[in-house]
Amino acid sequence: MIYDRLENIGNYPFEHPNLKKAVKYLIEEDILNHKEERFVIEEGELFVNLIENMQGRPEEKKYECHHDFVDIHITLEGLDYIRSTDESNLVVTTPYDREGDYLLGDCPGDEYAEAYIPRGCFALYLPKDAHMVNGTPKEPGRVRKFVMKVKVK
Repeated sequence: MIYDRLENIGNYPFEHPNLKKAVKYLIEEDILNHKEERFVIEEGELFVNLIENMQGRPEEKKYECHHDFVDIHITLEGLDYIRSTDESNLVVTTPYDREGDYLLGDCPGDEYAEAYIPRGCFALYLPKDAHMVNGTPKEPGRVRKFVMKVKVK
């Protein structure tokens, strides 16, 4: 997991061509003011979805994990909160779905990191970085964000 301000994303020397394209896009475009709900940068390789929801309690949420895609979460409104852990720490509740590139699970215990992601910041989750989204240990709020999906396998 990488957490930083969006203005610093160019400081990360990614080698994968799709990650390089993603960083270039994020440097050149004003994504924080983008109006589309879904936009494709390169079909099947690099695209962005708008996610908008109310947060819930963490104990009600599942961790998701990808094998082929990197997720870059970029907060537009609200204070996003994401817990993350390594896939090996999960008790799998939904086996890996190759077509959807995800598995779901729970993380018993305290082997996780927490990130509060305000507007203008991003959190990047590599394959096998399980992440629990749409929860918060604080008072639940509405979060609006872009999730950039970057194929790396």
